[in-house]
Amino acid sequence: MPERLGLGLAAVCVVAVMVAATATDPSAQRGVAAPAPSPSGAPAAPTSTPTTTSTGAPAPAGAPAAWVVTAESGTPLRDAADGVVDEVAAAGLTWPIVGETDGGYLVDTHCDRPGWVAADDVSRPLTERGPGLAGAVVVVDAGHGGADAGAIGPDGLTESEVNLAVADRLRDLLTRANDIDPDTGGVSSGDQWPAVSAVLMTRDPDDDVRGDQRTSLTFRGQLAARADADALVSVHHNAGDTSTFDDPPVEVLFSVDDDASSRLAGLVLEELRRSLDPLADSWQGTTSRGTIGRADPDGTDYYTVLQEAGVPAVITEGLYLSRPAGEAMARTDEFRQAYAEGLYRALVRFLATDEDGAEVTDPVTFEPGGSGAAYDFSDCSLAAPSAPSSSDSEG
Repeated sequence: MPERLGLGLAAVCVVAVMVAATATDPSAQRGVAAPAPSPSGAPAAPTSTPTTTSTGAPAPAGAPAAWVVTAESGTPLRDAADGVVDEVAAAGLTWPIVGETDGGYLVDTHCDRPGWVAADDVSRPLTERGPGLAGAVVVVDAGHGGADAGAIGPDGLTESEVNLAVADRLRDLLTRANDIDPDTGGVSSGDQWPAVSAVLMTRDPDDDVRGDQRTSLTFRGQLAARADADALVSVHHNAGDTSTFDDPPVEVLFSVDDDASSRLAGLVLEELRRSLDPLADSWQGTTSRGTIGRADPDGTDYYTVLQEAGVPAVITEGLYLSRPAGEAMARTDEFRQAYAEGLYRALVRFLATDEDGAEVTDPVTFEPGGSGAAYDFSDCSLAAPSAPSSSDSEG
């Protein structure tokens, strides 16, 4: 299920002012290639290009990325550029750069607090940005994680686990060249569509915490914003009371402040329905399925991830894990691959063609009630789990 609130970045803002003169300014251009044959089998629309716009000048080929990755041996995180070590972070975590100083970086972290890292303690990849798929950076966000399991099925399957499995499969598809069958939509390794320039995972199953890192909502959106990503897709599933329908209960939440986000939502809805529909004859869902734009009373995005991203972003809701049939399907490789392939095809169409997808509903003002209290990240850790001691493993 989508999460509503994240802690503020007050601490980041205070420190970022100190490094404003050297703050990283993502300069990569978001663009769209000339219309190509549609992965959906339909002709590409020839009349207009997507409304994604550049936030700066094009980055040169091989430019340093706007993010760093923690080292295999772990990365010391400091409270100041020359300060004491607060924590040694697990390997494989991706952090956006907020600012730079001689020999180091100020970064945002999963735990919604900033920190300083030495350049020698992280890797900073080179990226080649440009129009179309080959020059794109995509953020794939597996919703929930760590102590936040999300929805839980009747037999204990957690949304966090399923989200991560789908996100991992989507990352695999985006980082290789593929063919798309125009009749079935099936995706296979090939040469029709190139790999993207980079995929950033908010939770990565290859890191030292096996992707089970508790991750703030603000961080998820800010990773996309500071990387100037071409798109962010946040993978989720649902819970609650349902009724029976003939079509999959897919919901796609889009930003009310970004026309490109609503276009992406229409494509995602169309491709997820195409992927999932053959898997069952009936589905458990609600009448809210489809595209959804929700605004706070002040007109801003209700969902923190969408509000913070500042790039074309959507939150996707697949099955209702609270229903036994939904939980059982979510356990299968067939479902997880179908979900990932639907998202992949939508991203191909979004980044490499001018096509529109399903009709997108008008945004609505959303006031769900409740306290709206922010999640508490005061005890959030970035360290790798400790190995069990010999005494723990005996008897």
